[in-house]
Amino acid sequence: MSKLLGSLKVRIVVSALLLILGLLPIIGITVNNAFETQINVAAKNQLKAYVYSVLAMAEVENDELLMPEHLLENQFNVIGSGLYALITTKDNQLLWSSNSFLGLNTPINLPKPATGRNSYASLLINEQPQLIYSYSVSFATSEHPFTMTLHIIKNQQEYQQQISQFSKTLWTMVIDLNGTII
Repeated sequence: MSKLLGSLKVRIVVSALLLILGLLPIIGITVNNAFETQINVAAKNQLKAYVYSVLAMAEVENDELLMPEHLLENQFNVIGSGLYALITTKDNQLLWSSNSFLGLNTPINLPKPATGRNSYASLLINEQPQLIYSYSVSFATSEHPFTMTLHIIKNQQEYQQQISQFSKTLWTMVIDLNGTII
């Protein structure tokens, strides 16, 4: 009888170890994906907030866009800061860009969401990955609507660093746990 119990204990312990070793990586992958999704949602919300702050500064008079010399968010005023604002026509002609965009090439295929709609995507500028949030609006003028699209672009490096740091910490902990269990 004790041989049977010893054998049963060994089987239970081995089964539990295999279950833990199998589940920890699955849990790690799930948590990592959830964190990455959360960072992406936070980035989108941040860019959306910038859209509203830039739109608050925009004026249209006599079918001409008027923008201030400097924007409230200082990163838009610093050349090469990694945060850029562009305003284009519905034909993707550049009407205005923030000071931070000086020296960079305007992307060819900027998103063109319908008026009142937005678009969130990734793109490359000077071979650097960027996130872009585009929002199309129409200003009522005396003659006809003045339609434009505001694009807020942010370098992905900060977000990628957060994701990489979290992944590194998570997988270090999972490996340490696996080593401790074994």
